[in-house]
Amino acid sequence: MTTPTKPRGRPRGYKTKSGEVVPSVTQINSIIGDKGKTDGLCYWVQRLTQEGKDWSQERSRAGRVGECTHALVTDWLEGVETDLEEYSPREVKHSVQVFEAFKDWAQQGKIETLATERPIVSEMHKFGGTSDIVCRVFGKLTVIDLKTSKKVDINHLRQLAAYAHLWFEQEKEEPVQGIIWLSQPDTGGYNTCVRWMSVLNETCWPVFQDALRLLEQVKKERGLT
Repeated sequence: MTTPTKPRGRPRGYKTKSGEVVPSVTQINSIIGDKGKTDGLCYWVQRLTQEGKDWSQERSRAGRVGECTHALVTDWLEGVETDLEEYSPREVKHSVQVFEAFKDWAQQGKIETLATERPIVSEMHKFGGTSDIVCRVFGKLTVIDLKTSKKVDINHLRQLAAYAHLWFEQEKEEPVQGIIWLSQPDTGGYNTCVRWMSVLNETCWPVFQDALRLLEQVKKERGLT
């Protein structure tokens, strides 16, 4: 019997129980510029152009590989089959390499899955988000964010802090650690960045809250024109 497939995709928007539309974690994070990330993107575009490659196509391909890898991982954790028909053989090949690496890592960490791609809205702070994975790794409550990237940037860590607060508000259990799982489709390898939530709560969470307040002020300012 074929295992049923699971619908993918995140909600188009987030609303509180009263129907108030609230911003997403990604929208809030984007209000703060990241010069290092911008410089890195410019260098990457320049390098691809010098190699005679179309950077927009390469970026699209990388995004699709990341999307396919994400689907393979979360579907596997949920015990459902992934529909790969929309992806090219090359995209599937690279994605499967990374997926197999994740499986090995997850089995070593004795992962116990609690939720994948669960949308949560904070009634207290008025924002919403959908974390990739919440699980226990060696028994520790952990938020995992899957990224197709060579290195971690500060936006990734702010996302972890925000997702952890969403989970705590809904489930009343505070995550102990956050993990950025970095996949490298070109090599089939991966890297992990582990951070204690106690550290992220003291550093990244206050900045995220400031960004949320700034976003609300910008919206009010735009309403003046």
